[in-house]
Amino acid sequence: MDVETMSELNTQLRNLRVESGMSQSEVSHQVGLSRSAVTQIELGRREISAPELGRFAEVFRRSPSALLASPSRTSADLTSDEGTLLEELLRAMGEQTSTPNLAQTLTRLMKISKELTKIEEELEVHVYAPETLGFMGATPRSTWESIHQGYAAAEDERRRLDLGSTPIRDLLEILATLRIRATRAILPESVFGLFFVTNATGPIIVVNESATLEDRRFQFAHGLAHLLFDRHRQWIVCDKKHHAHHHEVRASAFASGILVPPSGLHRYLQSIGRDTLPHQFGRSLEVLANSTNPPANRSRVRATPRPNTMKKELSPFEIFQVATFFGVTTSLVAQSLRNLGHLSENDCNRLTSIEGERQTELAGRAIRLSPDQTVREHDPFISRLLSLVAEGRRRGLVSTDRIELISQLLMLSEEERCHLLGKTDPSKGDQI
Repeated sequence: MDVETMSELNTQLRNLRVESGMSQSEVSHQVGLSRSAVTQIELGRREISAPELGRFAEVFRRSPSALLASPSRTSADLTSDEGTLLEELLRAMGEQTSTPNLAQTLTRLMKISKELTKIEEELEVHVYAPETLGFMGATPRSTWESIHQGYAAAEDERRRLDLGSTPIRDLLEILATLRIRATRAILPESVFGLFFVTNATGPIIVVNESATLEDRRFQFAHGLAHLLFDRHRQWIVCDKKHHAHHHEVRASAFASGILVPPSGLHRYLQSIGRDTLPHQFGRSLEVLANSTNPPANRSRVRATPRPNTMKKELSPFEIFQVATFFGVTTSLVAQSLRNLGHLSENDCNRLTSIEGERQTELAGRAIRLSPDQTVREHDPFISRLLSLVAEGRRRGLVSTDRIELISQLLMLSEEERCHLLGKTDPSKGDQI
């Protein structure tokens, strides 16, 4: 076996092991070798005999000839560094064995993202990339500072993206325009989401598919915060165990601020009859006709005191209205109202209790509102790749073989594959 073939075999065996979610110890047990021997084989420091190759082939459900064949040189192949990254992610989550096919899922996402990055470069698609925030590199020293940095960054990001103070209707599409891959997958129950980045894949945010639509939006925004603040880190796993860490608190504050901007919240409260001005400025309001110093009494105009409607208890209907308008959970609305001083600690706890959540759910049914009516969630991660593949085929830059490869990677149906290839009838192969 020549050196090049040996090197390719070593890399392939390592990638197959990582994709299958197996440890070196598990592989060594099944092939009848020591763990150190498997390590040496993967590193290319030990040759592999024909019987050993046969046992490896049985473990990974491949033929020996398939293992010896040169892997296709496409962007879909994982490099050794990417294999290491995958192992680190699995180790950080710690529950990969309780989530079947987790390694395969993450590997597939990496491969898809690599194809997307490659075809963007081939088609010379230049997209806007996130800029470095002023807080980049700043390590928050307290929870208070973490929250302050998160909210301040959210305000800056809304301004930079020209989002104003209105709800974000399609967060995933915004992320796609920033060349951020965002998708969902089945993750361990304790994991909210994860973020990682490589030169070949670009930045990827993956959130837990089991979460609600509103919470997935929150986690996508949370992942964007990590990309903006923590670009020096290759990966981050966001889970229940670390939710109180300063960088996690900062990312959550950012997500709250960008999804429910304070100015937008004030404006919407006013639209449903909740006057926020007395709370912000005091019940007794006054303006000056001119700015002479000192102002003459006749230049003062004083408003008649009026009752503060925000002092009245917010109803479940109102809370649900606000949550639906911004496409977030009622708990997030209650927290935002508390932070702005519109809710007491007791009222916030009441609204976020099990009974409070039940009341808001019933209120939602009564007024027939749901987040689906105000926000959208589609998958630009996949649709963008498909659209670029179609354009690449039109320009003659993407071969039929490559389209077949991508179709398998995306698990397209026969009909979808034929459409991508420009065929109308799968059985006849007619061209469009």
